[in-house]
Amino acid sequence: MRHLVLASLTFLTTLASQAAPPRQASPREQFTALLLDAGPWPERVEVRGKILVVADFVAAAREQNVAAEDLARTVADNLLLAVLTEELQHQKTWLSDADYEAAYAAYAKPYDETPFKVKVIATRFNAYPDLPSFQRRWRVMQSFVRAQKLEQPPLAELELEAKLSLDFLTGALVQAEVWVHEAQLAADGRRDFAAAEGAARQSLQQLAAGKEPEEREGVQCLRPDNGRPIPRNQLRTALGEGEYHSLHHDLAADAVFAAEPGKLLGPVRTKTGVLVARVLRRPAGEGRVDVDDPRKQDLLRQMVEQRRFLAWVDQVLVSTGIRIDGRPFASPAPANAGKAK
Repeated sequence: MRHLVLASLTFLTTLASQAAPPRQASPREQFTALLLDAGPWPERVEVRGKILVVADFVAAAREQNVAAEDLARTVADNLLLAVLTEELQHQKTWLSDADYEAAYAAYAKPYDETPFKVKVIATRFNAYPDLPSFQRRWRVMQSFVRAQKLEQPPLAELELEAKLSLDFLTGALVQAEVWVHEAQLAADGRRDFAAAEGAARQSLQQLAAGKEPEEREGVQCLRPDNGRPIPRNQLRTALGEGEYHSLHHDLAADAVFAAEPGKLLGPVRTKTGVLVARVLRRPAGEGRVDVDDPRKQDLLRQMVEQRRFLAWVDQVLVSTGIRIDGRPFASPAPANAGKAK
């Protein structure tokens, strides 16, 4: 018995040393999980005294002929945007129809004069299901951006963003092996993420013990680009992720990219399941980020806007007294909400 106990302690110590510490789900991930995960649909969401009936969002998605596998995510996206719209209207910072139309036209014009129209960028590169989905998100985000006066962030904030995103901006790469555990899809588009996480934890234990995860149905091993190091965007593409999914949960590709080489990562939620990964190495990028370059400034400004926007979304979810089916939405308050991290 003593040998069994020592063997168990050795295994647990090895697992702890090889695996990255678990990450706490963000408030927006906890909120959308109520709609994406298998189980009964919530009936209503209350925000600022207004009742949002979930069945109405489900019916609207079905009327738009949304594919079954996309139904739950469409409902989650539209419901979360409705919550944020209520907050913006409460703060009197919601873009009016006229202001939105003028602002969007000015934004879209330079893109739509090229082959890389807004629709192409949104759907092909950022994973939005269609242009209207992007436009709804854009209106919410721009209402926030203009209220926060983020059109021209201070130079110090651009410099901080350049430091935080240095690997991405200088073309750093990651070499990793990723095992994706598919969450079983139900007829209403919701998925059994709990079962997928259980399978992912089993794979993580096998990796920690020096074994390859067993080949079984619903588990796919990805070695992007035949195992060679790849940039972050290529990893996002391999996992089917994009900007569209970042409102629902932190992107799994970003977690893999940020993981320490030699460590095991997971379980981490993807858009259709749960992954674990073995990060082999992360070659550094080359060069530096010139924050005085107007093109770099524009990119950094967009990154600041996105970071601040997602932090604000988390803040709204935990600080506005949201109730789901009459019960408070319970989630810890995020640190530095609304500020660049």
